[in-house]
Amino acid sequence: MDSYNKFLVEAHALSGADANYTTDNLIGVEIATIQVSTDQDYAPDTTGTTQVKILVMDTESILAILAAPAAGGTGYVVGDFLKVSEGASGTVKVTAIGGSGDATAIELITGGVNYTTGSGKATTGGTGTGCTIEITHAAEFVEETALLIDIANENETHRRIIPEFAGRYVRCDVTKGNATAGTLAIHFLGKRKVR
Repeated sequence: MDSYNKFLVEAHALSGADANYTTDNLIGVEIATIQVSTDQDYAPDTTGTTQVKILVMDTESILAILAAPAAGGTGYVVGDFLKVSEGASGTVKVTAIGGSGDATAIELITGGVNYTTGSGKATTGGTGTGCTIEITHAAEFVEETALLIDIANENETHRRIIPEFAGRYVRCDVTKGNATAGTLAIHFLGKRKVR
């Protein structure tokens, strides 16, 4: 058996925004294991847990955008989270601005569903207006398998095995719940049969 070790995310900050992470193409992988763990700094409040939803997909949602917005708009601040209007649940984060608060750099946070590629995609939210983006890689989202992992304590580790893995991508959706501190690590380990 050949091993395939994909590091999805090294240190997702649980006190920050929700996010998702997607592997590259996994064609040929037949047995998959997901490992999710918190570090010693994980600090939930009295009501919250952190949930990770593991999605095995046949096609991907938004996987790539241009780092430079198609139009920067005005009035933004670094750290603004913007919703991409065309589909549902796609979000980007403003990482740099110009002198008038125009967004000059963005990064993809969540891929969402039902988006198409192209420039001039409108966004809403944040402190400004008028930012549009270019989606360079997107396709209709198809969920084949969903596993839920709840974490409530520091130094906690969970493993989930998918013995008959038949997808092309694995996406992990992280919901920070009410965690106030700490980080989360997600690993994907797959095996291909030697033929």
